[in-house]
Amino acid sequence: VYSEHSQHNKTQRRLKMTRKMIQFGGFINLFFTLFHIFLGYVILNSRNIDYQNRVLMFMLNTAGTIFIAFFAYISIFKSREIMKSYLGKSILILLIMTYLVRAIEEIYFFGTSMNLPIFISCLLIALLYSVILFRIQKTGLNESREG
Repeated sequence: VYSEHSQHNKTQRRLKMTRKMIQFGGFINLFFTLFHIFLGYVILNSRNIDYQNRVLMFMLNTAGTIFIAFFAYISIFKSREIMKSYLGKSILILLIMTYLVRAIEEIYFFGTSMNLPIFISCLLIALLYSVILFRIQKTGLNESREG
């Protein structure tokens, strides 16, 4: 009985920590959302870029901002659902892929002149959400059957 109780407490602590990790990732995404809102303003008011490219960059930034804001919202307010559903697992995979691809793009397009803070940030967030996904898999939370 003691062993079962001890194991239950250990699992509960692990779940609580995983949830806090998801929410922490959400606050990082919230920061990125605010950054991209500011970036949109900078892009729109830049006179160094011709109008057509400036508007295209602004539109892409706006779509990306909405995407990142969704990551922030779901991580901060829906962390339990992320942990307990197959859809949550899919969202985690999307998060990981988004930030991993963004880090790879930084290397591919800019090489040695890449923006190191962006590269490191994207890599660390991909790592954070990978650890979260691993913890969820290890705990067996995504075992519910959904149709």
